[in-house]
Amino acid sequence: MYDIPILFIFFDRQDTTLRVLCAIKDIKPKKLFIYCDGARDNDFEEKRIIEVRNKVLDFIDWDCDLKVNFERKNKGICLGPYSAIKWFFSFVDKGIVLEHDCLPSSDFFSYCKECLLKYEYTSNIMLIGGNCYQANSKNYDSYYFTKYMYGWGFATWKRVVDKYQIEWEHSDIEILNVVKKRCCCKKEITYWNSIFKPLIRESGSAYTWDYQLLYTIWFYGGLCIAPNQNLVSNIGFGDLGINTGNVDSIFANYPLGNMPILIHPVNIIEDVRRDKSFFDHYLKGKNLILLKMKRFVLKKMGFKNGRLKI
Repeated sequence: MYDIPILFIFFDRQDTTLRVLCAIKDIKPKKLFIYCDGARDNDFEEKRIIEVRNKVLDFIDWDCDLKVNFERKNKGICLGPYSAIKWFFSFVDKGIVLEHDCLPSSDFFSYCKECLLKYEYTSNIMLIGGNCYQANSKNYDSYYFTKYMYGWGFATWKRVVDKYQIEWEHSDIEILNVVKKRCCCKKEITYWNSIFKPLIRESGSAYTWDYQLLYTIWFYGGLCIAPNQNLVSNIGFGDLGINTGNVDSIFANYPLGNMPILIHPVNIIEDVRRDKSFFDHYLKGKNLILLKMKRFVLKKMGFKNGRLKI
């Protein structure tokens, strides 16, 4: 059995939920935590959620220490995952977080375990990501150090989550200074400042939870680990995805790689070249106007205080 605790976050999508749970079942964790947010004042959605919850409970048929947190009311796409992560790390010192649409490869679990143990007391290493979108790198190590948080399937420690906030009382200047310390060019500074500035003071009204975790990592001068093979694929893109609606996204159903044996880097240094390449190829092309349009559409859809008003 696998001895690293796992948090599994799901909602109302039975197809993706059971695929990811099947991957978890293959390694049979000794400690499994499951979290499901409540319905958004919608009887049909509530019925779907109850069905998925029952399927999940029936699926977990191995001997494990199971802890369940099923919300009665909807906390939303920001406060829901944030609450789940805080709840999980109130019980454990280190662990893995998987959402219902993040399908891991079998090597993801051994990679996370080895890195969790190796860097447990290295305070500036703050997160172990599962994604890689630059797999053709000539880097022969199994992973590299990055300022970016690849959060579709990740591992971290309680020491990091204790610092994690979704609301910061930071002025515009303070936010800009945090960004400037981590970014090397004007376009990058403008991009991340435009994301962080409206998000980290919105608390529960934000439409995501992961940017706030990235801001936490940047504020404390942390680094993340990213594999040189993609070990988690997001299978949730489509009409039912809130932040993953574009089925033609280059990140949708990204192929899984293999990494059975880890070769550790000698030095803990941010791979600036890889980070710049990621920004140039995947982020710089994103028009900030589109980002603003997304926020506008979400508000029109009824997202307020972290939940959808129906």
